[in-house]
Amino acid sequence: MNIAIIGIRGIPNHYGGFEYFAEYLSIELEQKGLSITVYNRYKHPFQESNYNGVELIHSKGPELKIGTAVQFICDFDSAKKIINILLS
Repeated sequence: MNIAIIGIRGIPNHYGGFEYFAEYLSIELEQKGLSITVYNRYKHPFQESNYNGVELIHSKGPELKIGTAVQFICDFDSAKKIINILLS
């Protein structure tokens, strides 16, 4: 089973709240044998493509121009990528 987590700043957790939950949930599910992908924001401090077995995809957005509103653009971009994967 493949699971994607979107709508967060990214893992590993540097922010708290839902990112903390997403990090531990994704690692736990990966250890149980599921395929987990987390869509990180492009400017996340951790720039590797894998974290404890969890695949990381960095979504680009105009963070410097529009600030935190970029999260909506990154979420939309991530959702489009997931839909394209499902339809192919």
